[in-house]
Amino acid sequence: STPAPVLSLGNCSFIGSMKIEISCSSENADIYYTTDNSAVLHAYYEPFYISETSTIKAFALENGYLMSDVVSCTYTKVNGNASDFVVDENGVLVEYNGDLSSVDVPSCVNGLPILSVSETAFSNNTIITKVSFENTITEIKANSFKGCTNLENVTAYKVKFIGDGAFEGCSSLVSFTGTEVVEIGANAFSDCIKLTVFETNRVKTVGEYAFK
Repeated sequence: STPAPVLSLGNCSFIGSMKIEISCSSENADIYYTTDNSAVLHAYYEPFYISETSTIKAFALENGYLMSDVVSCTYTKVNGNASDFVVDENGVLVEYNGDLSSVDVPSCVNGLPILSVSETAFSNNTIITKVSFENTITEIKANSFKGCTNLENVTAYKVKFIGDGAFEGCSSLVSFTGTEVVEIGANAFSDCIKLTVFETNRVKTVGEYAFK
């Protein structure tokens, strides 16, 4: 059979618009897709954008081989202002400009995927109390949330790396959920005096004074 195609980012949420890329490990295979259970079959030639919640189904077919399995992903548009999130070309969330207390960081903003959170992206923000990350985000860099004194809950299921001082001084932080975390930097949770729930089971490296 022809190898199944791969849809960019997988099931995820976005603000503004979403860039859809479909690839196949066989360079000679043709890729076809449908949107939202439509009977209309499109040949895939290049990335395209969607601006509403959509389910994309795709399969690949190479001459002389059986059709691949059909793969499907749902891309969910969520409420929010794209201007609240400054994302660079490398997929780094550079800055958050919003004024919400509960922040859901999406997978994609106007076609740019968010893969990591930069140093100081949220630092010293005293408004946020809760933050959750979509499954594309794998790294929270040093000092990202340093001094967010009212932050209480963090959900980051796919984050693997937490940088030095990432949550240092988050004195209201009660819980952190991140089941994929493998590395925690020095002072990452220093002075998080209320932290009582830390859900992760894959940590391999813990930096000095990470939980001082």
